[in-house]
Amino acid sequence: MPDKEISVSAKGVSIKGEVVDDVRPVVRRLVKTSDSILRLLDNVVGLPVDYVSNNLERFRQKYAARFEEIPPADRQEPPMRIGCAVIKNAAYSADEPDIQDLFANLLAAASNSKTVQNVHPGFATIINELRAVDAVVLRHAAEVLDSGRLRPLNMRPADVSPEEYSQAISNLVRLGLVEWRTGGYDANELQKLAPRTYRYDRVEHGERLLVELVNDFQKMKIELIKKLGAAPRNQNLKVTSFGRHFISAVTVRSENNSPDM
Repeated sequence: MPDKEISVSAKGVSIKGEVVDDVRPVVRRLVKTSDSILRLLDNVVGLPVDYVSNNLERFRQKYAARFEEIPPADRQEPPMRIGCAVIKNAAYSADEPDIQDLFANLLAAASNSKTVQNVHPGFATIINELRAVDAVVLRHAAEVLDSGRLRPLNMRPADVSPEEYSQAISNLVRLGLVEWRTGGYDANELQKLAPRTYRYDRVEHGERLLVELVNDFQKMKIELIKKLGAAPRNQNLKVTSFGRHFISAVTVRSENNSPDM
């Protein structure tokens, strides 16, 4: 509600000309605005007004838009620890609009009573340690999660070079958002080592069967050595529980259910 719709006089508090006996709902409605929340956090953190207005306008607009998407009954002031961390770290991303969007989404998640429990105080610091390419790889992880299919994350996005992808993965692992996991060989992989079934029907077939068995055993040995030698390189990347909560907090599902970061 715009401030100009509320007036205070000797008769009490008025909203559009109607006198209100109990001011508590009015105060509560005033608090639950994105602008009032940002003003409060700006004052606590102590950022200069001119810096905020000149460098964090995108962040403020994005947060206001996300805040409006929250059902009014679920809107709340974010925990002070989280809110101040977001504002302080967002100040360092003045020249990175995409990173500002992540901060805005995070603050919106903390301003929602339904999602705030999954927002960790360290998420703001994590965003501050992401590069734009890291966010692209992380968005890829969100898409994998959103697809509902169990598949490894070690598939490089088309617009990310191998070197950038390697650096991004190393950073995401360092931040605890993804991790390497080694799994055992499944039945299909083991079946490939010995695909044939041998039958000994007649005595005259014995010599030929023995030759085939020896040859196949030799092939299986070579293939097994290759697989065991390549095991460290065949590890799969998985999103950690911490990473799942982070992705949920900094991404927004649009109408087509695709993550917006």
